[in-house]
Amino acid sequence: MTDREAVVKVLIIGNEAQFARVIARTISSDPAIEVVGMAQSTDCVGSTSGVDVAIVDVDAEPPDEILQRLQTKGEQVKVCALSFHEHGELLEHCLASGIDAYVVKSSAHELPDAIRAISDGHGYADPRAAAALLCSGPSRRRALSAREREIVRLVAQGLTNREIGHCLAISEKTIKNHVSHVLAKLNCRARSQIAVTAIRIGLA
Repeated sequence: MTDREAVVKVLIIGNEAQFARVIARTISSDPAIEVVGMAQSTDCVGSTSGVDVAIVDVDAEPPDEILQRLQTKGEQVKVCALSFHEHGELLEHCLASGIDAYVVKSSAHELPDAIRAISDGHGYADPRAAAALLCSGPSRRRALSAREREIVRLVAQGLTNREIGHCLAISEKTIKNHVSHVLAKLNCRARSQIAVTAIRIGLA
């Protein structure tokens, strides 16, 4: 890559040093990603200056405290949660706390996709955890159209508008309009909140 400014700078935070090194090797194989540091916990982070994305082991510290701690370290960063858990409850907790992405540790190969997604302003949810969350909601009266519910499921899988358009044979512009309508209907501010909010009020 010739444009060094396009490289996503990543900080890995977790108390398992060997696993952190494995993660570093996994994501460093992508030329658009550079690991710029490691820390055992968010309390051990000296500064987030020059960091775009922080990968944080949420099995080691509470998700709702991660953003608060990182915000005191300097520049605002995107956060990708990493966990052993595939159930939807922890995914919901992380997204409700403002975390941008959630990846299951056994699917660490998905981290480059998650990093690129959140660095581009999108959310990302591990497909297995997202599916568990989507299947856990009660059957209630739907406020979203059938097409919008379909798009919610694909957004929860971490697909971009272009990828969703390809899956549904619809233009990217139309998908963007649908997502905007979903955000408005569910009173969501961020794309990553769509699936969580839809499940919470029984619309998906």
